[in-house]
Amino acid sequence: MPLQATIRHEFGPRLIEPVSVNQIPTGEYLVYVLERNGRVIVLGHGQRNRARVILDDLTHCTKHHLKALFVRLYHVYGHENDVYRRFVIRCANKTEAAAVEHQLHARLGGNNR
Repeated sequence: MPLQATIRHEFGPRLIEPVSVNQIPTGEYLVYVLERNGRVIVLGHGQRNRARVILDDLTHCTKHHLKALFVRLYHVYGHENDVYRRFVIRCANKTEAAAVEHQLHARLGGNNR
């Protein structure tokens, strides 16, 4: 099952596919996923400031975030035909966000350097 279908099936109305930083909720704990060409390259949890990393590109960089460096490197050294998909899952609290991240890491991978 493709990543989008898997996440949509499990998290339904809690799932957001942001195309801008303005679509990332504030004041909530989130799990964020960046997929490149069908493979998860960044997966983490935190609040809006951390989740912004999945929207980094050649002109915008999230400061003070190690994953932002990797996202930018994928954009700089990737191919112009690469397809990026972004997902944010709303969570009730930090504990749930950490548990969801752990569950998704086990199934999908992510954060491979």
